[in-house]
Amino acid sequence: MKNITQLSVIAPEKIDEMIKNNQEIPIDFKADINGQEIQIQAEGESLEEYILQQAMYFAKTGKHLDENGRTWLTKSRSGSRVVSSSWYPDARQLFVRAFDPVNSAGALGLRLSRSFSS
Repeated sequence: MKNITQLSVIAPEKIDEMIKNNQEIPIDFKADINGQEIQIQAEGESLEEYILQQAMYFAKTGKHLDENGRTWLTKSRSGSRVVSSSWYPDARQLFVRAFDPVNSAGALGLRLSRSFSS
């Protein structure tokens, strides 16, 4: 899974500076979708947006988002770290954590709030 520095064309040092200044990190990367390289330019989510989306998804499906993974919330910070969230079914709780922007794991993904195509 991509870490924050791989999700943006901005240099890692600039990303660190943007996090310190609580600035939004633009999502801008290439993805291989069905054998075709696609440029992704989008806006990530904040913790507040994620909680609203979590509630709407549960009301519609009776299930929770991210029961088997975590989502980067690129608009939310905890100090010099970027917030991540997931649902833990055994504890029946929403877990919120923060990681360094270079952190990547198979269970850590990205949920977009808005996207634009050119």
